[in-house]
Amino acid sequence: MSSSRARSSIVDFSTELLCLIIEHLPLSSHFDFALTCKTLSAASQHVLRRHQDAHKRFRVASDLDPSTAPLLLRSAFGLGDPILAWHVRSFEVWRDRTTWAEWKSFSLTIPLQIDADCEPSDEQVSLGCAKEDLEWYREYLEKDLNDEELERGFDEVGGGSDGLLKALLFAKCSRLQELKFVTKSQKAGSCLYWLRIMISNWSGERTRWPIGFFNLRHVAIGIYSRTWMDDYHFQPSTSLLAHILRLPNIDTIFFNGLRCPEDDDDANDDDDVNLWAEDTIPPRCSSVKHIFFDGPGTELSSDFREALFIAPRQLLTAAFRYSGPEGELWGASGIFGALAEFQGASLESLMWYDYDHHTIQGDHCSLSYTKEFANFQTLKQISFNIQDVELSAYHSQRSHREDGESLENYFVRFASEAFPDNMETLVLWDTPGSGHAGDNDGKSTLLERAIVKMVKDKRYKNLKAIFLEDVESTRGGPKKEALWFQEASAVGFAEGVDVHTLTSRASMKHSIKFPGPVDEYDLRTGLHSNGRPTDWVFNPYVGRWESPGCNSCGSCQRCHSEYDADLWEKNGQVSDTLDG
Repeated sequence: MSSSRARSSIVDFSTELLCLIIEHLPLSSHFDFALTCKTLSAASQHVLRRHQDAHKRFRVASDLDPSTAPLLLRSAFGLGDPILAWHVRSFEVWRDRTTWAEWKSFSLTIPLQIDADCEPSDEQVSLGCAKEDLEWYREYLEKDLNDEELERGFDEVGGGSDGLLKALLFAKCSRLQELKFVTKSQKAGSCLYWLRIMISNWSGERTRWPIGFFNLRHVAIGIYSRTWMDDYHFQPSTSLLAHILRLPNIDTIFFNGLRCPEDDDDANDDDDVNLWAEDTIPPRCSSVKHIFFDGPGTELSSDFREALFIAPRQLLTAAFRYSGPEGELWGASGIFGALAEFQGASLESLMWYDYDHHTIQGDHCSLSYTKEFANFQTLKQISFNIQDVELSAYHSQRSHREDGESLENYFVRFASEAFPDNMETLVLWDTPGSGHAGDNDGKSTLLERAIVKMVKDKRYKNLKAIFLEDVESTRGGPKKEALWFQEASAVGFAEGVDVHTLTSRASMKHSIKFPGPVDEYDLRTGLHSNGRPTDWVFNPYVGRWESPGCNSCGSCQRCHSEYDADLWEKNGQVSDTLDG
């Protein structure tokens, strides 16, 4: 007897059963499951709406609402809807809460007043729920923390501190890629404090990192948000940086206010941690590719400096920016030399933003002697002090100047050949005419000859752009009697090299991308949630995005502070000729 049994298909299941099946699928498979057929699509609508809502609410999350971290932590541990934490890609940490009285929603415009009535949490979080949930996390935490740390953490959470909760959330968020901190606080109980401890406990001999730490790619510390929560307190932070470098797949670090401990700091555990920070970064231990230091303070110790720049396996960009009186940088030659020695085979961009010879100091120079460029094999984008070019020419003339060659001609030859052959972009800054070699104060004849030779000789086969506005600027001094760099601009235009000057009006052929900082416009939960204006341009001298300004109009007060009106009129005629 032959018979055929009716085969059941998944589409014959009840909607309730299909929903149960969906709940047991990997979260990443929900969408594919819904695309299978109309029946499965209809059954998946509820879960897809949950995905949509979670993506909208938590793709970029923050601690402005006190309920967010506990809610996402429950999600990450499977105690709540797992879809919520699965959608977190970026988390913005504004401020640490240290007491239950601070468990209010933070306003961006009104400073927190603990005794005043504040806006309640959107989730109406129970003040005790976070502490109760910690019992669920104890088993996991015991893998990360020793008994003393664990009990201290529980006591802190019991008192209303949220630092441990956030650090634990970051370890468990499976698709977290980016952390942004407005706060720089590393006080006991803070998020950065616990983050440092947890990374330390996992960066030893263990090979299996928590999934959140494993997937983390970008970390920014000390972002200025232009709100009352900005942190202007600088404390030793070498250990924090050392631990962030140990994250297994870290790609980009923005670090504001790097400080070494002072020799006379009062002895305490935190100072001890920072004094020995270099011991926590083995050579070639870090995957970091891009580092931006905003306002690194005074001087890094030689031991930490060496450990810091030998740690990356293949650093591509390094940028340093002056950020005020406390950000003056001494020992710049040591940094330059360490980068040349340890990252010379990979570094492609080395930028120094907003410095001058008053705010940065090397060994008998501002930054470095040009001879260090010989150790950079891949450097394409260079920011350099013009006075150091002049100083390097002066000190090298005895051994490199040819018989019968005048000092002026030697400077032109030296300056045109001083940089790596791979160079694509050159940004020169500070005031020329230091008196060592090259032009006298207030002149640019020899420098312009060097720029022209640099462009014409084709030594730099990939040269795209030379930026000279900062060198050209009067800085409030007497106006110049003639337009600078007109020949260089014309030669550059003819050879396909963009020469940027204060009077540039000709269309530029190349779009140059520079390493930039993380600022208030990058905070998606901040005052500028829609980002910066689309017409802003990056200023390669000060290291930030700005309004395009007058575009060398020749009519405004700023333009007339550099050149008189008749020179601007002459410049307009030249620019029209070039564009024509």
